[in-house]
Amino acid sequence: NTYVKELEGKKVKTLTITIKDNDNSKYWDGDSWEDSSTDLSVTSSGNTWTYSLDDNKFISEHNYTVTPTATDNLDNSAPGISDSFIYDTTEYIFLKTSKKN
Repeated sequence: NTYVKELEGKKVKTLTITIKDNDNSKYWDGDSWEDSSTDLSVTSSGNTWTYSLDDNKFISEHNYTVTPTATDNLDNSAPGISDSFIYDTTEYIFLKTSKKN
């Protein structure tokens, strides 16, 4: 979730996001990864938003960037702060060692 601050009493009318796979420069369009970006609708409540996407749509060890865009009641739009993450499904193995005396 990304925090969108309401400035000077202007209310956010709509909030959308884009999701980019930085490793292959593709954007999620709601159904598949494509060459051009698509504004995706989110569910928002107060200062937080949510977008659901099945994790099987991500590629392990790829780097992704989510960018929100807020539009106010006067139809002024501005991007928010982007956030990046690496989707990692690697199974970790923990080894316990002991020292013999």
